[in-house]
Amino acid sequence: MTSSLADRSGRLKIELALINLFEMFGRAALKFRVLMPTALTDSYRPELHYMRGPGPKCRGRISQSAPGHVSPKSNLRAKSNAS
Repeated sequence: MTSSLADRSGRLKIELALINLFEMFGRAALKFRVLMPTALTDSYRPELHYMRGPGPKCRGRISQSAPGHVSPKSNLRAKSNAS
């Protein structure tokens, strides 16, 4: 009778260890499934977000500080009005 009790507790320990092992593999597989697609298809491209050229405030400052400076927009307006 004692051997069957020891046998049962041994089986129970093995079953609990297997359950724990499957849970760990399941969690790892879930993390892999969630994180891997974002790592492979990272769509952040910083060069698309950087500003190219001076903005409107800079153009305004340049036109105020340099009296002989002609902005490209005013030059286009002058050409269209001359026609």
